[in-house]
Amino acid sequence: MGFMGGDVLKATIVFLAILFGALSLVRAQNTSRFPIVYENKIDDKNFFLGHSLTQTSYTLRKNKAMAGTFAFAYGLTDQITVATSPYLLSLYNMPNIIIRTGAMMSERTKIGVHFGYMKTQKYLENDYDMENAYSNFILTRKWSRLSASHFQLNTMYFMEESRPFSIRVPRPTSPLQVSLSVLNEFSFYKRYQNEFGLGLEFGVLGLNEVLPYNHLGFSFYRKFKSVIFQAGLSVSATQNITFSNLMEIGKSNIRSNGGEYKKIVTHPEIQLQYFF
Repeated sequence: MGFMGGDVLKATIVFLAILFGALSLVRAQNTSRFPIVYENKIDDKNFFLGHSLTQTSYTLRKNKAMAGTFAFAYGLTDQITVATSPYLLSLYNMPNIIIRTGAMMSERTKIGVHFGYMKTQKYLENDYDMENAYSNFILTRKWSRLSASHFQLNTMYFMEESRPFSIRVPRPTSPLQVSLSVLNEFSFYKRYQNEFGLGLEFGVLGLNEVLPYNHLGFSFYRKFKSVIFQAGLSVSATQNITFSNLMEIGKSNIRSNGGEYKKIVTHPEIQLQYFF
């Protein structure tokens, strides 16, 4: 069984309780030995971008840029980054534009708001046909020099969804999809610009829908002076995510109303980014 009825309410309450607790800590701790500005922008070189669903509030500094498989981006100011994703363009035939904004609440806490728009094009053969605008509201909380959490409220509005991507829940009843998730960032080794860490993500997609997705993801990342490499996988399912039902990926379609949807879908979390 997935998150249904009371389970959705419980998940929402737990998420909001964690968010409230994090915000309460901001008032109690206005100073820190590990300011997020330093962790966020290591000498203007690189930072953890996040996953396909849950992202981070980090932004590039003014006139700094990055290029890679996940994003091409440029810092208009220290608080505003504009970007486009070659990943969406090449694999989904979706030209896109993304704007990241961020603001410090304290030395350990940052908030971010992201806006994005994407639409599939007809000039190439494509398995997808969709148009989507989305927003992410993110609270980043730095717990220590080696750990942080990114709490995200995601809203997506689908203007067209004849064949949407896998982050769209099955059997939608509304063009609006609301999701809650958290991405935890852990560093196992950290020395100046050399770092190795883990991203662990969980959440619920489509809280406002009849058939929401449970979501779980992980990735390992390796940072160098000007490069970050990340590899992992996230999974969305209409049931509890276990090892046994992961084995059903690829043969887990259920036919409904003349169409099909997957009980379990996967999202690769692979990035190679260069900062300059």
